[in-house]
Amino acid sequence: MSTPASASVDSPSRRCFFKTLWFWVVLAFILLIAAWTTIIMIAVKNGPAAVDLEQLDNAPQQNAATVEAEAGE
Repeated sequence: MSTPASASVDSPSRRCFFKTLWFWVVLAFILLIAAWTTIIMIAVKNGPAAVDLEQLDNAPQQNAATVEAEAGE
């Protein structure tokens, strides 16, 4: 009337949580989120330096409309 010990270990109700597919899927997503968070934090901390650009006053300002008008003349 008693069942062997190996039969109770292999039953689906007694499967170890680490052997289920959902554990590994959730673990993979957690690791992916942690990796992206780390990369973004490093990128924000070590961003490029701000460079101030100054506009030259002696150069004529041209936009697309003036370039097309000059080309049509």
